[in-house]
Amino acid sequence: MLRVEPVVPELWCDADWQRCYELHGSAHREQGGTPRSLAAYRLAHAPVPGALLKRYWVARDGLAIVGNLDFAIVDSTSGEATLALYVMPESRRRGVARALLRNMLPIAEQHKTRRVHAGAASPLNWSICERLGGQVEHTTLRQSLSLEHANWRLAQEWGQSVQRARSTRIESFESLPDELAVAFLELQQSIWAEFPQALTQANAAPTLALRREEERRHQLLGSRWLTLVTREPDATISGVTDVTYDPLQPELVRQNLTAVLPRYRGTGDANDAASFVCAAE
Repeated sequence: MLRVEPVVPELWCDADWQRCYELHGSAHREQGGTPRSLAAYRLAHAPVPGALLKRYWVARDGLAIVGNLDFAIVDSTSGEATLALYVMPESRRRGVARALLRNMLPIAEQHKTRRVHAGAASPLNWSICERLGGQVEHTTLRQSLSLEHANWRLAQEWGQSVQRARSTRIESFESLPDELAVAFLELQQSIWAEFPQALTQANAAPTLALRREEERRHQLLGSRWLTLVTREPDATISGVTDVTYDPLQPELVRQNLTAVLPRYRGTGDANDAASFVCAAE
C-alpha cells in the first residue's frame, strides 16, 4: 500500500539511507550522470546552520521507498523555492508524484512561496508541472568531457598564448579574499544581469553573504570549490570560472560557470581560465 510521509534525514536508520540512495543512483543513471557515493549523499543532507527552510518527503510501498521529494526555500524575500522530485521507473503512473506534491504544496503556501522551480531532464516529466498550471521556462544543455580523451596540448597552448600576449594573470581561491570581494561581485552581478529572466528568477542575485554561505556549505560537506579569475594589467577581473570537487567522488569534477565581461570576450580569457582548470585537475 502506497503512503507518503515527511522525514528528517538525520533521524533515518541505515536501511532508509540505503533505500533513498538507491533512488539517487537511479535518477543519475537515468539522466546519464554519475551518482555520489553514499557517504557524500548523506553529507549533502546534513543540516546547515542558518540555512533557509528545507523539507523532505518519501513515498513508501511497504518498506520500499519508491519516490522522494526535497523542497527548499532559496530566497525568503522573493518567495522563491526549489523542489527535487523522483519516482522509481517501475512505480510511475501510480500517482506517486501527485501524492508527494499534495504534501508539499500546503507547506509552500504556508511559507508564502510565490514560485517553485524544478528541473526535469526529460520532456516526458514536464507534464506533471503543466497539469498543475506550471510551464517550461528554459532548457539547458549539459556537456561532459572525459579527461582521458582531453586535448591537453590545446589546453596548454590556450593558457600560454593568452598570458604571454596580454600579460593576463590567473588567480585562484576557495575562500573569496576580502580585497577582491567588490570587484568579483561586480563581475558576477554583471554576468547575472545577462541571464535569461527565468534563470535570474530561480536564483538570487549574487551577494557577499550568499558567497560566504556557499563557502561554508562546501566546507561542511567536505567538498572543494575552486574559483579562478583572470586579472588584467589594470587589476580588472575580466573573467571567472569555477569547479567543484568531491573527494568522495574522485572521478568527477563539475565545472559550474565560465563567463567573461563583454568587452573582453573574444580575447581568450575563457580559454585561459579553462586551461588552468584542466592543468590543475
